[in-house]
Amino acid sequence: MLHFNQPRWKERVPRDLGAGWDFDDVRDHYLERLFRLQVASLRYSDQDRYLRLSRVTSGEAMAGAFAEWRRTRSVCGGALLLFLRDLWPGAGWGIIDSTGLPKAPYYQLRRVLQATALFVTDEGSNGLSLHICNDAPRPLNGQLQLELFRASQPVGRPLSRSVTIEPRSALELNALDLFEGFLDLSYAYRFGPPPYDLMRVSFAGAAVPQGIEAFHFPLGLPNTQGEIGLSAMARPVADGVAVEVACQAFAQAVHFEAPGYVPDDQYFHLAPGPAAS
Repeated sequence: MLHFNQPRWKERVPRDLGAGWDFDDVRDHYLERLFRLQVASLRYSDQDRYLRLSRVTSGEAMAGAFAEWRRTRSVCGGALLLFLRDLWPGAGWGIIDSTGLPKAPYYQLRRVLQATALFVTDEGSNGLSLHICNDAPRPLNGQLQLELFRASQPVGRPLSRSVTIEPRSALELNALDLFEGFLDLSYAYRFGPPPYDLMRVSFAGAAVPQGIEAFHFPLGLPNTQGEIGLSAMARPVADGVAVEVACQAFAQAVHFEAPGYVPDDQYFHLAPGPAAS
């Protein structure tokens, strides 16, 4: 197995011609920005965690770029994805590894690029914007729901609104419009501690019966480890195995390690509550 500390690994890391940094360094930069951790210390003290966070970092950066492109008021002209599949083992550009298995960014990108997508953008002092994209040739009707948590405990009651998204368009809503008064949802004004540390937004309707969801973290992605009461139950179904996952506290980037199986979805966040499959 090729390890990131081996010279052969670095030989296979892409870099721009003439640059003093390579694409491992770029990912490490975003890891520090997203998780507020020192990469050098993490690589030394906990190599397994460094690798797991690195996989999540790549997907978060890619998903963020394409979400910016898809929002209604974006001036972004698009984003490039290079490549589909890695040519050999190592830190490749692909979203599928050299053995043909999907990597973490594959799942994170698929959620933000699907025909019906939901994501949240931070507009600073203008609050948070909720975006629902509908690429279908027909209107999309459904229920939008917003929930806040602090330390995995609900803050207030869930808020909901019925919405309609026109064909081949996107709807943008200010999250504050769902509340009766002012709340520093983007934590831009910082009048004291943040009112929450996790926001979950979901959308469900006849066209998306399973629902879609998105998360926002006013202080950045969680970077601590602890007991979250994560559990899973597998049962055989006609075309494979169905897995129900539940947690007592927020679970970040849930993924499966099951040799011989390729998950339909993974690297998803899971809010505290009933089991999800």
